Amino acid sequence: MSALFAPITCKQPVKMELRIEEGGPQHRRLHRRSGRHPVRRSLDERPSQFLANLEAAGENVWETAVTSLAPPPRYHPMVYFFYGTLTQPKVLKRVLELDHEPVMRPAKIVGYSLTKWGDYKALIDGEMGEEVSGMAYEVTSPQHEYQLAYYETNAYDLAPCFIDFTDGQEPTRVLGSTFKYAGDAMALKEGRFDRKLWEFRMGLRLPENWKERSDQRDKEVETKVDTNTNIYT
Repeated sequence: MSALFAPITCKQPVKMELRIEEGGPQHRRLHRRSGRHPVRRSLDERPSQFLANLEAAGENVWETAVTSLAPPPRYHPMVYFFYGTLTQPKVLKRVLELDHEPVMRPAKIVGYSLTKWGDYKALIDGEMGEEVSGMAYEVTSPQHEYQLAYYETNAYDLAPCFIDFTDGQEPTRVLGSTFKYAGDAMALKEGRFDRKLWEFRMGLRLPENWKERSDQRDKEVETKVDTNTNIYT
């Protein structure tokens, strides 16, 4: 019979089993060599690392160990480039709930293109050197950034861009932000169903064979229409 499966004949089998389970290989080797069990300390007998750190810090630990709170991060204004309805001062004033007319500067961004998403303009990546004209506005608070994102909806993503001012004043260029179309740009340009944006806005995923099933339903509808047309002709 293997030693691992040999019956235990000691008077305290439970303690012996605990020692075998808890003891590592080094403890078992020590037991075989010395003929005695290794000395184990209970939790109450073990030294406290926290108390040792306090003792090493000295008597003035409570006077010197003062935690200083870090100051809140400072907000830096950001220039936004608008190309649609937000280029109108009255619209921007209403969205941001301003009590004054917003000060905007004519500007452009290079390397982008405009297309249509329903009745709205959508900014997508364009050809090298392609320009989109609009207006630039300096946003001065996180609240205003939130209001702009809420107005644009999740159909648009905030993206960094270089903004070139066209009014001849300084500065002539800044690094700012603009809202780009969040869906499939090629599907938008070709007038196809934008699966990417639909899944993003709905929080669902279409099945892999959704296109085949959709085409099959379209064929069935066309067949029914043809049949009804032949009946009434």
